Amino acid sequence: MDAWAAETVAAGGASTATLAGALGDERLGDFRLVATSANRQPAAANYLRAWGNTVFRALAVDVLRVEDGKLVEITTFESSLFPAFGLPPTL
Repeated sequence: MDAWAAETVAAGGASTATLAGALGDERLGDFRLVATSANRQPAAANYLRAWGNTVFRALAVDVLRVEDGKLVEITTFESSLFPAFGLPPTL
């Protein structure tokens, strides 16, 4: 296996939104990613500006695990964690 992607499950069993799911046949809008880190690993805060809106809203945090210079895992966390990263809910 070259890479692994995982999603966290929110309380109540709802899965978080992922970039892969959002980029299906019907795109949801424009994305903006902000570099951050989690547990000494690189991460990206994903913001989405839905079609017809002017504001980018917090969507998810992707934590990247890199080994030997290669991306091997992406774990996605829901937007409720943005405050823990010191990130605003909108851009």
